[in-house]
Amino acid sequence: MTKAQRAPRKWGPWLFAATVGIFWLLLALSGRGYFKKLEQADQRYAVKAAQLEGVTRLRIEGDGGDAQGYWPATRVLLGGAPEVELSIRMRPADRDGKAASGQPGGQPPLSAVREGDTLVLRWATPRREDAGPPGRPQAWMNEIVLPAQFQELALSHAAVEARTAVDQLQVSGRSVTVEGPVAHLDLRSARCAPCAAQQATAGDEACPPGPDRARRSRQASLEVTARGMQTVRISAGAGEVILRDSEGLQRLELRLAPAVALSVDRAGALGLGAAGGGHGFNVAGPGEGACGLAAMGGRETVPSKPLDLVPVP
Repeated sequence: MTKAQRAPRKWGPWLFAATVGIFWLLLALSGRGYFKKLEQADQRYAVKAAQLEGVTRLRIEGDGGDAQGYWPATRVLLGGAPEVELSIRMRPADRDGKAASGQPGGQPPLSAVREGDTLVLRWATPRREDAGPPGRPQAWMNEIVLPAQFQELALSHAAVEARTAVDQLQVSGRSVTVEGPVAHLDLRSARCAPCAAQQATAGDEACPPGPDRARRSRQASLEVTARGMQTVRISAGAGEVILRDSEGLQRLELRLAPAVALSVDRAGALGLGAAGGGHGFNVAGPGEGACGLAAMGGRETVPSKPLDLVPVP
């Protein structure tokens, strides 16, 4: 057989494989650069332990999650650190090199003050003319580490994890998960329903008009992983409640509005009521305070003392 009579080589499969390989290589390199930009956009700050003596409560104000259905969840680690440590995720600079946060000179996009026994983290969110739509967060708290002395947390969207044994913990939020060795947990939803009840006390801004009302109520979620806990109390006026790993739980108290969706890992958890034999499940009336709006605010008006947010390398 001469060379002219030989079958032509099949280069098609090899060219296809090479094209696919180059595509994935370029995709991986571009993704690496993107995530590197995200890492560089993180800003870390600390509130030193000397300024936290006697502080047992945390309240976050001005979080974008207070007024909209979706907001990136903040990882809250309780215990294991003598001071408060913050990690703030900043959206990378745009093509013109402008920082998305709009904060000149590397200033933090929030401030820290002390009001009595409460640490208040207050967002400063100036509106830029070229800013994106309101629903697009430009900066959010990625993680916060708290000393074990904190017993009350009022926040928006968070995943709370106790890293050391905690006796008492009260958490108020809109979309919150809690896990870890918390002996006695009191979890309250900050999303109320129906809207008419909110407007009677908080005005029209408490519940915006249109279909967003139902959408935002559905997105309200409280989730508890009860492993290592003794008692759990959950109050919610909207959204859903999820309970997991309740085998070792000694008492469960639920105060839920009729429309709240409930999911438990076992039916026996619903019988963990008071010691007198009563069940721990109650349907809250529409006028009852089965939400944490009041807890999101301060107990009383007290003088504010500015605290230092020290940059952490």
